[in-house]
Amino acid sequence: MSTISSPVSPTAAPMDYGSFVICPSCFQQSDIWTEQCPCGHELLPDDRKVKLRKAPQAPAKRLQHRSERLAASEAVVDQEQALRDLSALRIQGATIDTAALLTLLMQLGRLDESCAEADAYVTARPEMANLAGPTQAALVELSRKCSANHDARPESWLRKALEEGKGDVNGRVPVASALVGVLLAQGRGPEALEIYATADAQLNAARKKTSKNAFVNTMGSGDAFAVGRYLQATNEMSTHRVQVLERNAVPAAAAGREVLAAAERLEQSGDVKAALAVVIDGSKRLTPTIERLTAVAAALPGSERRQAMSACDEMSHDLQKAQRRLAKLAKH
Repeated sequence: MSTISSPVSPTAAPMDYGSFVICPSCFQQSDIWTEQCPCGHELLPDDRKVKLRKAPQAPAKRLQHRSERLAASEAVVDQEQALRDLSALRIQGATIDTAALLTLLMQLGRLDESCAEADAYVTARPEMANLAGPTQAALVELSRKCSANHDARPESWLRKALEEGKGDVNGRVPVASALVGVLLAQGRGPEALEIYATADAQLNAARKKTSKNAFVNTMGSGDAFAVGRYLQATNEMSTHRVQVLERNAVPAAAAGREVLAAAERLEQSGDVKAALAVVIDGSKRLTPTIERLTAVAAALPGSERRQAMSACDEMSHDLQKAQRRLAKLAKH
């Protein structure tokens, strides 16, 4: 199994994966910028379909095209050369395709180097600053591969992609879902709930906006179009919905019961105003959590929603009831 390397320093030089190319014709090794092998094979061909009245492509552009062509190959030797090409471009100062780099490393089974590149990406180097959809997807895939090794670093990668990502809801939801999975695995239910509830609300808002789009409705049912457009994101959110509720509903209900118990002790001692203050303060602290849980549970079928939220609903009812009763007593 590949090991996980330590984080890369923000001032560390970009990783170098080799500066050579192997001729597919004679298998001779040459410098990566060599345009023609001694055997006559073109190593950096100008592969544009239309070349008339165009200046020859610069070597860097041709190297980029070669990396893209080889990255699409299933042959390991081609993927390794594509990786070396991206490395050479980066060393020269070019902006590289972060998603392609991470994907190549993962395909080659080089998980340690994938993690090192993700760490470098999080330090916001200029060449690692592309946070669009493909890069988000690559980080999600890498995070899931690292989860088996109990590595803590995926959280920082996913937070970076979620906070600064340029993708739409369909691109952001998988990132949020992966981050929720990381937080749940670490027993950090409240943080997972906050991330999940925010992503769920954004997805619902996007779906609602699309379903009401006038142009979409001229072509048929806006609701059906919205369901289809966000189906993958909806399925992604369903992965952790019940688990998020289970990890937060019971602790929230228990916290509310503790508030009620503390208020009851104060009331029995004769300090009704203090008991009322405890209930009011406890309600304020628990309200954001209860609201998030209620919104998340709304997508479940009726019976499942009631089962998931029964303890919280009962606790909320008892808190409101206690606050009204103590408020009346405090006036006398």
